[in-house]
Amino acid sequence: MMQSFSRDRGELLLGSVVSNREPSVSRFPPMESFCSYLHRPLLISDHYLNQTVTVCNNFGPGYRCLTLCLLMMVAALITMLLSITGTVMWWQRRPQGTGGIGAPAMGQGNGLRAQGVENREGKSSMTPIQVLLKIDGLYSDRGGSEYHGESVTQLEHALQSAWLAEKHGQPARVIAAALLHDIGHLLHRHGQDSLDQSINDRHEELGVRFLAQAYGPEMTEPIRLHVLAKRYLATTRPGYGGLLSLASTRSLELQGGLMNPEEVAAFQRQPYVADAVSLREYDDRAKVVALVTPPYAYFRRYLE
Repeated sequence: MMQSFSRDRGELLLGSVVSNREPSVSRFPPMESFCSYLHRPLLISDHYLNQTVTVCNNFGPGYRCLTLCLLMMVAALITMLLSITGTVMWWQRRPQGTGGIGAPAMGQGNGLRAQGVENREGKSSMTPIQVLLKIDGLYSDRGGSEYHGESVTQLEHALQSAWLAEKHGQPARVIAAALLHDIGHLLHRHGQDSLDQSINDRHEELGVRFLAQAYGPEMTEPIRLHVLAKRYLATTRPGYGGLLSLASTRSLELQGGLMNPEEVAAFQRQPYVADAVSLREYDDRAKVVALVTPPYAYFRRYLE
């Protein structure tokens, strides 16, 4: 499949349409869960109403009877309100939907976690499906923007990286990491000219904080390490620096330059270091102008 896009509007025009709508999810709760919240409160309210009728029949007319009846009716109404509150609480905690049209159930595909996580501040995070839809939106809205001083766009670079990983027989986690390794560039607010302003946008850290809400370390760690991998290769592999583009050479300086021996040793001890080095190599090569690759819709299956 081929893909085309508008550089001016930054919109994806995919050969296969990817919907940004949340996948269809049943709007009605399972009856067992629904009843578990309503059964007991409704029994209690029914008990109060029956007692009200019994008391009124026994005591007959009178202010004392009327007062008692009113109090018991209020108790019944309060119990009914509690049952409604329980229903609302259940609805908010109901199981989430699936990972996309035609995708496996959440947590059963390639890497998506079954539940969300909390961020560093302890606040509620995005759910995995929200993260996936956010990724769709970022590439659709901003994928046509310039890739920081290179002659390709953000989307072209991501697709070329993923395609290289796939052609080299990498597992799904590495292909997904290759597709998303620079997602942080689409999340920060420094603008497209951050490199010209000599700003180290730390896109690898920003991207991992976002992706960790839906994916495990086997996919996010190579992304976190891919900038360090450039410094590592520039230090340990003869001739590597000469292969870097002008923009990549400049960003290398902003990112810390060559490593000292202690930094080299520390990097080598990192988990997933081999995947990070492979990802770095795909990153460096994924800057070919007008290269035809499969569209984003093709690679999205690796994210589900």
